Amino acid sequence: MADRTPSLTTAEQFLAYALRGTSLPGVPGTCLLVHSRALIHATRERFPHHTVDIGARARHPVHLVHPEGGEPFGMVFGGLGAPAAVVGLEVVIAVGFERFWNIGTTGHPTGRQPPELQIGDLLLVDEALIYEGTSAHYGVPAGSVRADPDLCSALGEVLGQRGVAFRTGAVATTDALFRETPEFVAEIRRRGVLGIDMEASALLTVARAHGLPLGVALVVSDHVGPHTGWRMGLADLRVDAAERVLLDALIDCVGAR
Repeated sequence: MADRTPSLTTAEQFLAYALRGTSLPGVPGTCLLVHSRALIHATRERFPHHTVDIGARARHPVHLVHPEGGEPFGMVFGGLGAPAAVVGLEVVIAVGFERFWNIGTTGHPTGRQPPELQIGDLLLVDEALIYEGTSAHYGVPAGSVRADPDLCSALGEVLGQRGVAFRTGAVATTDALFRETPEFVAEIRRRGVLGIDMEASALLTVARAHGLPLGVALVVSDHVGPHTGWRMGLADLRVDAAERVLLDALIDCVGAR
């Protein structure tokens, strides 16, 4: 059960301070939390948009995107790691968005056999195991949290209609990128995990605390395992291409609501 104890510090207070009386334009229903600045830049070049800075000491732009003939949506940079990602989510919740998608990358834990997922494959997350510390501040210190099933189903349907292959499964969310030990990888593999990321479980915990739907869709960017070591592919063109395919599918999902 999420902790409902009122906080002395709130995203609403921060937003009011950061905006300093600046009014926000009409806020769409859906916001995409994107972990690729290149994808945000490409989207801004592709579609009409309006940008509002909701930062204080550092810029935190919210891009309000208006696809031709489609439904508008918001897009923000998601931040690296659970604490930064959750701060961003809390603020865009305060802005007034009502549905959220987290789009990022994931490592794939491997064993002796060939990897189940390849670089550039899509993983639609239905559950995130908590190996991070942020969820504990919302009253969920351990266990797992599930993604919104309706959002997942809608995206899965669009991907299927487009003939795009994807897997559905669990990720393990960790704070420590450089502490993915053989024991950790073996444990999450025993639990049936297909991906390792740094934000999903915390974002899902916070969305649940607010009673708002959030989905997570990730692109495989690397392999990690005791027999393969760490094989990185973040700069692989297949990752960039998969993110763009994913974005197009999500734009269709927004328009279908």
